[in-house]
Amino acid sequence: MNKKSASIFLCARSCAFADSARCAELGALFGEEYAASLNKKNSRAAADSLAGALLLADMLAALGLGGGRILRNSCGKPYFADRDLSFSISHDGGMAVCALSDACEVGVDLMAMPPKIVSDKRLRLAERCFTASEAADLAACGDDELFARSWTMREAIGKLIGSGVTPFFGKEIPRGEYAYEHFSLSCGNMLGFISLCKNDPHARVNIINTDPSALIFRKI
Repeated sequence: MNKKSASIFLCARSCAFADSARCAELGALFGEEYAASLNKKNSRAAADSLAGALLLADMLAALGLGGGRILRNSCGKPYFADRDLSFSISHDGGMAVCALSDACEVGVDLMAMPPKIVSDKRLRLAERCFTASEAADLAACGDDELFARSWTMREAIGKLIGSGVTPFFGKEIPRGEYAYEHFSLSCGNMLGFISLCKNDPHARVNIINTDPSALIFRKI
């Protein structure tokens, strides 16, 4: 990755704008293998996956960049096989977000707010997946944002590295060469919490808008 002009582009949209008529466009832009991988048995999951892929396509177009063949690694991480571009997509609660960079590696995760996991299950999940101190802090305050931050940071670093979230369960979230930024997102009556992980602490995050709906980003 070229780090001379380190910048990351971040964009989000409502999944309601996913147009199934554009599926053929994704095959031509990213390869049939990736386009086929978006077809999920669950219709909601399929719509969310389509929304995320279309968001990536529209970001590339807005930035004057073309497509490229997308493959997946053994953990399911999608990547450009023939382009020096890093991207990451996440969707939850009817919203999708995409991070894209030609300067550094990126990983992004979105959680709808308040979290869909009810409070008692959330605490049990924290005890299994967070550090003891994180779980204790969550048990003491029960804060939705605290849970979302701890979870999405693990998802984001897992997406950046390509390992998935599991290796970071019960462990301190990696820092050092990795830096994190957090954003709140509002889309109509939908709210989301976003964590972005980057392996260049100096890379600047630029918000771009390709969505006709009113989206509001706020850095936290």
